[in-house]
Amino acid sequence: MQLTDLFQRDKSVISRHINNIFKEKELNLGATVANFATVQLEGGREVERNIEFFNLDVIISVGYRIKSQRGTQFRIWANKILKDFLIKGYSINEQRLRQQNEQLRELQESVKLTYTNYSLPFWGRVGDGAFLLTSSTPSSHHLCHL
Repeated sequence: MQLTDLFQRDKSVISRHINNIFKEKELNLGATVANFATVQLEGGREVERNIEFFNLDVIISVGYRIKSQRGTQFRIWANKILKDFLIKGYSINEQRLRQQNEQLRELQESVKLTYTNYSLPFWGRVGDGAFLLTSSTPSSHHLCHL
């Protein structure tokens, strides 16, 4: 996504903020920008251009400087995340958590199928003690504390 799309401002406005971020030494140019060559078609010929890609530090800095409705929305979101982290000591990416929960459900289903098909013993941990779960049927588990 382009910063112009994210913050709904012209390229000149975004560029001015980025230049000021580096001019004021808020961020280090070499540590926050990567240049990648890309080939574009212009007037029927291929032209190689170097495109600047900015890391998250630059995006956050621009977000705190930009004057637009999207800039305001960004600051509200960023402040909520920062406040949660400072108060709770952590923050939660709910979208990533939902994705990981879905992956966990898929893995659990896979393990359940494997257990049902092969009746394999299961090694696990409960608290500080290890246990071995053995059974030929899921309803008659035997725990062996080690």
